Amino acid sequence: MAVVRFSASRVFLLFAIAVRAWADDDDESRWQMVNLVPADVRIVLDSSREDLGSGATPRMLDGMNRYIEGLEGIIEKLGGEYYSPPLAPDSVSTYVEALNTRAVFESKMDNPRGEFTGTIAPLETRAQIAGELENAIVRMVEKITEDESDFSMERWKTEWSKALQK
Repeated sequence: MAVVRFSASRVFLLFAIAVRAWADDDDESRWQMVNLVPADVRIVLDSSREDLGSGATPRMLDGMNRYIEGLEGIIEKLGGEYYSPPLAPDSVSTYVEALNTRAVFESKMDNPRGEFTGTIAPLETRAQIAGELENAIVRMVEKITEDESDFSMERWKTEWSKALQK
């Protein structure tokens, strides 16, 4: 039996999503969770913002790691609600590990002389992973809603962009 570990930020995100779903329980829209994704990413960004903007690389890494964990939580939530069979949380973790492996390899590939890349290199790698996860969320929403006339992907993407900009 696999043990799934949740970080404090992922527990916070899942709690925030559950509270939002409970508060909006009278809204029976099947797109409720999808429509809440931009607000959920905003919660994750807000919880990481102080560290991300600190200018201290270790704190920035902590903030970026919390952001990545929050994005993982959003993917798990979408995958559990809208996919049949549901996406397993460990498959999402495996995907993130693969993204990390690829990003680290590309970083080494771009540095044939093995020069010191500075302390910011791990942060750049994590930012690349976060961007990939953001793109994965958009792809998931596109696939979940692609044949649905009652869903406005254009409106959703506008809300998503606004959430990422703040």
